[in-house]
Amino acid sequence: MKTQSITHSLCDNIRLILSSALLLGGLMGAVPSQAQVTNTPPMVRITSPSNRTVITVGSSLTINANAADANGTVRKVEFYQYGELLGTDTTAPYSYTWANVGSGTYDLTAKATDNAGATTTSEKVYLTVGVAALYNNCSYGGDGSAIRSIGDYGLSYLQALGINENDLSSLRVAPGYEIQLFAEDNFQGESIVVVGDNDCLTARSFDNKVSSIRVRTSGLATLYPDCSYSGRAATIPAIGSYSQVYLQALGLNDNVLSSLRVASGYEVELFAEDDYKGASIVLSGNTSCLGANGWNDRASSLKVRAVSSHSVRPALAAAHSQAGGPDLGVYPNPAQTQLNLHAAEAFVGGEVRIRDLVGRQVWSGSYQGVALPVAGLKAGQYLLELSHAGTIRRLCFAKQ
Repeated sequence: MKTQSITHSLCDNIRLILSSALLLGGLMGAVPSQAQVTNTPPMVRITSPSNRTVITVGSSLTINANAADANGTVRKVEFYQYGELLGTDTTAPYSYTWANVGSGTYDLTAKATDNAGATTTSEKVYLTVGVAALYNNCSYGGDGSAIRSIGDYGLSYLQALGINENDLSSLRVAPGYEIQLFAEDNFQGESIVVVGDNDCLTARSFDNKVSSIRVRTSGLATLYPDCSYSGRAATIPAIGSYSQVYLQALGLNDNVLSSLRVASGYEVELFAEDDYKGASIVLSGNTSCLGANGWNDRASSLKVRAVSSHSVRPALAAAHSQAGGPDLGVYPNPAQTQLNLHAAEAFVGGEVRIRDLVGRQVWSGSYQGVALPVAGLKAGQYLLELSHAGTIRRLCFAKQ
């Protein structure tokens, strides 16, 4: 029938189309209904500090990291020490500054997270923090080692840290500490004291000479029994008066003081006799040898105080009316129009200040070995200060 013939032709055509489609699919392979994309985790590594870096306690450390994602974006980088989160950075370049780092050994890592939530953690970087960082090359190069606390460290200890005999070239010392370096083991032989950053010990003629060290707090003043800051030092921890008994308890015997360091903002008054009696001299800053001031091996007691006008009254009480020591004196005393100042030649060119009883400066000028004009001063008691090259002498005089 015509209708049946048409129906069979239509069915045949459909079968032919389906057969062709199946054949074509077999030749070209199946076409997936939806593309499957695999997310690649980000990459991250710490670029600084380098592994096994050594720094001093109280320092600030900036941790830097590189991070990238092959098929997306980096959403954040987190910084950790021993798995504890320090901080997070969401924008490149990625970094975190860790302030006031405490003493210890740390492992640092960075973890990057991409826009799809995938994460990667970097390899560990080890950090050591101590009161001092020691290096066997100048400019803080080579292997670094840390001294974790105050104490005495002989050659065997230094070798355990990786510092061989006569192999120390540079070091950093944390604020508030100082290190005494010895040329021989067991704290013997030539020695020097260092504070702060020392990028090459060649400048102190001590490169590759160290065999033992002492680490201590620096205090307000450090006293040495030998010139050039040598010998076993004694540290004065705070403002106050220190008699002969106290100094001996610190290991500094009577009449053996030869050099000293005084912290900025403070001054030390040395007395020739115990209990703050006899001739005295006031010093600030560093004095490498007291022989230059006529005070080598003379001190029996001392006072430490802050430098301010408030220190005038104690100085007035301690000063002598006629002399401030063997190389300083005034006459006549009481004075009327002129005050003759007899001082050591080393003080010529120094600065002279005259203060009243409440510490106000009433006159100042340069000492040139001639009489000082005092006619304009009111009658009363005054304190005269003569300073030159970090050395200060004080004495009282009266104006009629």
